[in-house]
Amino acid sequence: MNKIKNKRWNIRRSPEELSLIGEISEYLGISLTVATVIVNRGYKTVKEAEAFIKKNQEILHDPFLLNDMDRAIDRIVAAINRKEKITIYGDYDVDGVTSVSILYLYLERLGAKIEYYIPCR
Repeated sequence: MNKIKNKRWNIRRSPEELSLIGEISEYLGISLTVATVIVNRGYKTVKEAEAFIKKNQEILHDPFLLNDMDRAIDRIVAAINRKEKITIYGDYDVDGVTSVSILYLYLERLGAKIEYYIPCR
């Protein structure tokens, strides 16, 4: 029998930490759980938390540095317009599943017919 299954973690917080968690949650419109994770990562102000959540696009790499990115975009747009099925291939690790999920949700909003494949290990 798994005894860990019935365990519950109780983490004591100072009034300052609880206040900061509440402020971050309210200001950024995120759950208390996410705000708690941010505080646990060491962010000590609402502005620090905001900078962490709302990353500046200037720090992101330019996707058009990849070869033929413009051709890939044109092909995806054509598939959406023609109602062709798009299959997203991913990997069965955290970043693989996350990237498939993000791309799936984005393409779905654009009206794409999507399926995905993540191999079993």
